[in-house]
Amino acid sequence: MYATAKVESKFTGLMNTAHDTAQTGKIYAYYRDNNVIHVGTLFFKKGEICGCNYDKLSGVDAVNSLAGSVISTAMFVPAKPAELIDQPMIPDFDQVLAALNRGEVVGGAEHLTLDDLVPAVGETLADVLGSMIKTKVDMLSLRVCPQKNLPAFKSESVKLATQFVGAKKAKELLDPLFELIA
Repeated sequence: MYATAKVESKFTGLMNTAHDTAQTGKIYAYYRDNNVIHVGTLFFKKGEICGCNYDKLSGVDAVNSLAGSVISTAMFVPAKPAELIDQPMIPDFDQVLAALNRGEVVGGAEHLTLDDLVPAVGETLADVLGSMIKTKVDMLSLRVCPQKNLPAFKSESVKLATQFVGAKKAKELLDPLFELIA
């Protein structure tokens, strides 16, 4: 369980580190909306925010919605510049950080239920691999039920992702979700 200050400082801390050290990559912010865990993504090129996705939103709308979300956890994943989305009219780093520091992003003592796990895995992988991966995750959950055998479902989910992004990145993407299991 994450305390509010810890989650908020982790998210903004990742942003500050990416900015201050001119990193290129993605910050995944896992958030709860209507009792389902979703993923928002901030894209950084050389320390500057170049894009944001939040569900079906992108750009400024995505930043505004992400700033008002309840962040469960966050992580930074390095990426090549070609893997990132450049979006026009994206707020600069200081504007985004100011929105977060006004308390518009509130952390929470969040956890993920087993019922939320399959959609959360699908959405996390869809952000990287496209929406068709959700079907593969759903089929995997029918073969290896997370409610009956969570370790096997985790292992098979990581194997599935490994086929597309490699073992290291698969674990980086999925481990935070499995840490949220209540």
